[in-house]
Amino acid sequence: MISPVLFYLMAFVVIFGALMMVVNKNILYSAISMVICFLGVAGIFATMQLSFFAVVQIMVYVGAITILIVFAIMLTRHPKGDLETTNPFSKNVVGAGVVAVGLAFAMSVIIRGLNMLEPQPIAEDLMQQVGIAMFGTYVLPVELVAVLLLVGMLGAIVIGKEDDGQ
Repeated sequence: MISPVLFYLMAFVVIFGALMMVVNKNILYSAISMVICFLGVAGIFATMQLSFFAVVQIMVYVGAITILIVFAIMLTRHPKGDLETTNPFSKNVVGAGVVAVGLAFAMSVIIRGLNMLEPQPIAEDLMQQVGIAMFGTYVLPVELVAVLLLVGMLGAIVIGKEDDGQ
């Protein structure tokens, strides 16, 4: 059993990354804060002994999704030309903080009111079942998602490409 202190440390990292993502005025810094948030989520998976999900979180979100977002940021045209004040959401820090505290309070009241079930043990062959499901039963949806991500990245490149007047 992993220490609850480590779990709460990872939860703090997630909250810190999410807050920095909203507060930063530079959108590239917000994307880097998103990486910190994703790494914290992977750490939470690791503290719950879900190593497969931790590795998938790092590979898919920290790797692929973050690179896709950074490419989209870099390839889109900015009207001002600078990246210092490109995050429009950083202007409402006080309002966002009030809403976040209110939502956290509401969620804590709702969660405390629920009758929580006892966690069930994880099957020993879970990874084998996930692999068989992904590349057996659900191979078509997995491939369609891969093609959709590829088309999205190609679309971002085409939109961001400079028009030479042709």
